[in-house]
Amino acid sequence: MRAVRDSKGRYINYRKRQAVFRRIMTLASALVLSALIAVGAFYVTSNAKDLNEDTYCKLYTSITVYPGDTLSSLYMTYGDGYDSLDAFIHDVSFTNHMTDDCLIAGQSLIVPYYALMD
Repeated sequence: MRAVRDSKGRYINYRKRQAVFRRIMTLASALVLSALIAVGAFYVTSNAKDLNEDTYCKLYTSITVYPGDTLSSLYMTYGDGYDSLDAFIHDVSFTNHMTDDCLIAGQSLIVPYYALMD
């Protein structure tokens, strides 16, 4: 092995420095890989769904409004899966471009509802 001098005349052992550098890089790579595996495992487990949890799908149906129908009465029929009557009314109004809550007999509406998925 040939001795090499730096700019100030000191001897430098390149092989030894390279070995130390490789060890440091291997350790750093192992730490980064371990951190990525830990984060990935946490992400997978935190987004996992309970197998017993019900899953609902949002569907739409077209109905004809009959005399005496109100958005509240429609909520009783189609409101399963909604958090509240207000959420249902907002969704029906938005879907049908309604500016008020008045229904007219004979009017056709598209009503969103939730169905339990198998």
